[in-house]
Amino acid sequence: MSAKEKLLEFIRQSGEALGFEELEDPDLDVEVERVEDVENPFYCTDILREETNELYRFCLMDSSLTLDVLIPSWFEQYRELEAEGIDEYDGEVLFVRKEGEAEGFWYLYRTETGEVGLFHSDYSLDDDGDEEEDEGFDGHPQNGKE
Repeated sequence: MSAKEKLLEFIRQSGEALGFEELEDPDLDVEVERVEDVENPFYCTDILREETNELYRFCLMDSSLTLDVLIPSWFEQYRELEAEGIDEYDGEVLFVRKEGEAEGFWYLYRTETGEVGLFHSDYSLDDDGDEEEDEGFDGHPQNGKE
């Protein structure tokens, strides 16, 4: 399976988990970028959710690094994504999955309280695909840039 096919599968999985039908579109086409980080190379693509003017970046990591090493780099990547879109988008969300992990994914966004939160699809979402009420997720991530 190519990197593009894997990313599209990841995007559709995310759309299904979060209830965003436009991410489940079987005709969705994306451009894939390979990021050659020495410690953590990965493939990524950006999707604009026009409905909410949010930029979603999907990253498929092909690293064997542990989460305690990867998570700080994800926060750094999120801050870079946020800086790129600060004047253009109403919000940014970074979705991450390690290659080989078929179930679940991680995602980061700025919560209503202004903090960058790290969430996991298997632990942060209830069975209906909606984030638990105490997480401040009201149908799409908020980053306080209203």
